[in-house]
Amino acid sequence: IQLMAMNQENPFLAKREVREAINHAINFEEIQKAVWNGVGIPIGSHYPAGSKDHVELAGKYPYDPEKSKELLKEADLEGKINLKMMLPKSYPEYVAAGQIIANQLQNVGITVDQQIIEWASWLSDVYTDHKYDLTIIGHTGRLEPYALLAKYLSDGSENYFNYKNPEFDELMERVKHEQDPAERSEIYKRIQNILAEDIPAVYLQTPERIFVSAKNIKGYKNLPITVTPLRDMYFE
Repeated sequence: IQLMAMNQENPFLAKREVREAINHAINFEEIQKAVWNGVGIPIGSHYPAGSKDHVELAGKYPYDPEKSKELLKEADLEGKINLKMMLPKSYPEYVAAGQIIANQLQNVGITVDQQIIEWASWLSDVYTDHKYDLTIIGHTGRLEPYALLAKYLSDGSENYFNYKNPEFDELMERVKHEQDPAERSEIYKRIQNILAEDIPAVYLQTPERIFVSAKNIKGYKNLPITVTPLRDMYFE
C-alpha cells in the first residue's frame, strides 16, 4: 500500500475537513503517470486491491481543487495552513511523489515545507516519534487483515497517524474473536469504509509488478513473495 500519512496531532490535520480538502487537491493520475509510469491500482482505504474482502473505494475524493478551496474557506483556513512533509531519501519515488503533491497543495493555498531525510531518521523521527505532519511511504501487505490494519488502533504502537476512532477499535476487538468467516468479512469491509470516511491518510495505490519473459521459457510461477523460484523453469 502506498500512501501519504497525515499526523492528526497537528491541529490543522486534526480537522477532517482539512484532510478532505487535501485529498481533493491531489491529482493522483498525474502522480501515477509521472512517478510510476501509469502502473498501479488506485485504492481508497488501507487494504490492497485484489485482496479478499477488498472494498472498491478509489475515487471517493476525486481531484477537485475548487472543492478543496471551498472546504478550506468554510473552515476559515484559506492560506493559513503550513505543513512539514518528511520524505525518505532511500525511496526516490516517494520523494518525487511528495514534490508533486506539495505543488498541488500549494495550488489550493496550503504551504508545504519538504524535508528529505535518511531512512534511519525516518524510522526514528517519523514512525517512532511522530515528528512530522505529512509523509509518503509504502506498507507491506499481510495475509491476515488484522495485522495490516492494527496500525490504526488508538493505542497501537505502530499508529504513527495518531488516529483515534472508538468504533474502529471496537470492530478490531470483535474481529479478533469472530469465528464466522462471513461475519469477519463484513467487519473488515466496514473497517475499510471507516478509514475511507475518516481519511487518516491519502491512499495512493497498490503497486503492480510487471514480468517480461521470452516465449520459450516455461514453468514460471508468479508468487506473492519477493523471491522468484527458478527450479521449475526451463527452456522449451
